[in-house]
Amino acid sequence: MTSNNASVQGSPPSLTIEEKYDVMKKRLASYSMNICASITAAGGRLSEHFRQTTKHSAILKAKKRGDDPTPESLASELLEMLDEFSTAGVQVNRSAGSVEVINETCGCLSPFISQAAKFGFTAAEARNYACANCIPSYRLMTRMLNHEFEGRLTPAKADAADGLTDNCGGCIMKFSRTDK
Repeated sequence: MTSNNASVQGSPPSLTIEEKYDVMKKRLASYSMNICASITAAGGRLSEHFRQTTKHSAILKAKKRGDDPTPESLASELLEMLDEFSTAGVQVNRSAGSVEVINETCGCLSPFISQAAKFGFTAAEARNYACANCIPSYRLMTRMLNHEFEGRLTPAKADAADGLTDNCGGCIMKFSRTDK
């Protein structure tokens, strides 16, 4: 008889909570990229997939923020996600009626980029896949809540020696009140 504390032969050694969370993020990215690869392998178009996932994501985010959101509360949705992915160095600029989030090195991208080749994607394609859902869902959420949105990607920075990058790039998003 084995105890509940005994490890199964071939199972990984005990992981810290941080390591388990990193494994979970990679697994989630793997599931997501597998869906993407399956759609393209079957001759499907990712644009329709992105349209649907963006819409559903925006609706959930809008419901979470309530009926009378502020630019601060809209930006907090993004900041919470970036924190969940241990994104370092995020800058927040607040001004009258707007909040700008400057995310030069997105922690959300690493799980996708690290597995790109496994699914037949380049690092740039993996980033495009991840960002094709993210920025449009924040844009749609913001518009659904009658605010203004500006968003763009920041460039990835390649290592000169091998062309690989630890900095997958990021984005800048700005949430503002409308004058309507």
